[in-house]
Amino acid sequence: MTAGCRSELLTRVRRGVATAPDRLALDAHLGACASCRISWVLALDFDAAGAAEPGDAELLARIANAAIGGAVIDLPCEGAPAPRRREGAPVWLASAPVRPDNDVRRGPEATLSLVSLGGLLLHNGSPAAALAQFDRYLGVAGPRPLAVEALYGRGRALRALGRAGDEAQTWRRLLREHPGSPYVEHARRRLAELGG
Repeated sequence: MTAGCRSELLTRVRRGVATAPDRLALDAHLGACASCRISWVLALDFDAAGAAEPGDAELLARIANAAIGGAVIDLPCEGAPAPRRREGAPVWLASAPVRPDNDVRRGPEATLSLVSLGGLLLHNGSPAAALAQFDRYLGVAGPRPLAVEALYGRGRALRALGRAGDEAQTWRRLLREHPGSPYVEHARRRLAELGG
């Protein structure tokens, strides 16, 4: 996704709370934005897969860590007696013309992907790992077009971890910094449940 993307539309449509104008706006945006089209297809595939299998969150975390940091990961190879070792990001970089401006681990897409990764980790039952991704995104200097989504994810991860004080602080920050976001109602409701 890019700075002009409407990720909140994807979220509302996936949750089933989108209005007819939301759906029309999403269709128009998907027609113009290749990045969001890819995200939409991945989201549909992810939703179609249903419940996570045991170990999915760990595998996702290892793959994501390799993609962002270039660490070596073990991926099971069908029919192989033992796992073979594969590299994440360096495999891609070895096949691409290497220039400082196309290092996928340092570009704006890598930064934006932290929010998506956090959401996937949270969905797969790894709130601590998700929180780390949301915090990494929120700690990035410069424009953060997905800050409201990162704060929403951060609040949900903190709730799952039972950290009520930090969760309340996150909801207050969301209300203060993004008073027009689609998550305002949720933030207010959670603050009321937490006692302010």
